[in-house]
Amino acid sequence: MTNENGGCVSRRDKWKRQVRMLVVIPIIGSLVISYFFCPQCISEGDYGQFALSVLVSYLYWIALSVGNSLLVDGLGRYLDWLHKPVERTIASLILMILYTVFVVFVMNYVIVAYLMHKDFWEMLYGGHLKGSIITTVSIALFISMFFHARGFFVSWRDAAVQNEKLNTENATSKLETLKSQVNPHFLFNSLNALTSLVYDDQQKAVDFIHKLSDVYRYVLQSQNQELVPLSDELAFTQSFVYLNEIRFGKNFAVTITGMDQMAGQDHVPPLALQMLVENCIKHNEISKERPLSIQIDYRSDSVLVSNNLNPIQQEKPDSTGLGLKNITSRYSYLSDREVKVTTDQSQFTVEVPIIKLETS
Repeated sequence: MTNENGGCVSRRDKWKRQVRMLVVIPIIGSLVISYFFCPQCISEGDYGQFALSVLVSYLYWIALSVGNSLLVDGLGRYLDWLHKPVERTIASLILMILYTVFVVFVMNYVIVAYLMHKDFWEMLYGGHLKGSIITTVSIALFISMFFHARGFFVSWRDAAVQNEKLNTENATSKLETLKSQVNPHFLFNSLNALTSLVYDDQQKAVDFIHKLSDVYRYVLQSQNQELVPLSDELAFTQSFVYLNEIRFGKNFAVTITGMDQMAGQDHVPPLALQMLVENCIKHNEISKERPLSIQIDYRSDSVLVSNNLNPIQQEKPDSTGLGLKNITSRYSYLSDREVKVTTDQSQFTVEVPIIKLETS
């Protein structure tokens, strides 16, 4: 058996809750009400009268609590608090008043006719029950309003929990979609690089393939993770840099600083730094006349990836355009801090936040 939040509810817990709602709370409430209306029963030692008052109050409580609980549940099937609040409020008030007045009259009739052995209608028309009925109805309406208000807040809470659950599932689904883009994106660009090498230098192409198999192993291992240690990501990025050094030779250089200051709890999304380096390669010309220089700088709470600007005249037709957008989108689900992008006439810089995780 499960509750509305998906947790397991045992028979014993359900039984305890029913005992609490039908025995413990009504008895305590009946004792308080009886003492309030008949304090002389205690002071004068009339415990029989006090016990009778407690019994009557208890019966009132059970009749009203069970009845109003059924009303709340029944109305909930036809009129939802969240979607039809006005109709539900009006229906609740009408049914609550009708049911409460009905219960009070029936209970008073039983008490007067069968316990007091008097004529109920004579006492009613004579005004002897007026004060008692008004007081009883007022208390009963207050108790009934509690149950209906409770029904509203339970519905509101359940809707809020369900909405949060749906939002979480939606965010998780979007994050999984973004993560699923990374693997094909990496392979797509690596194969494009390999294609150009095959025509230019077959030996370099062979070396590239051997190194690519090692690098791709990390891609497969990290594809199901939301975050990876920064040290692992930097090591992978260095391997990716080596692949491109095979491709571009001395025309391509990457400098990494601050690695000795890294902490064990520093994490980033997988392939985030690699995709930034790849982004630099895709959007800049790399040649002997215009070499590309990339700087990866570790800060205490972020990593900066910057490069000199050698913009190509025309975007490559095989570019997927996923890199920076993918990283920014993944960070929006994983951190409150944003990816910062700055550029000037000579340099392009991307700052990605470091996400701190406690290590066991």
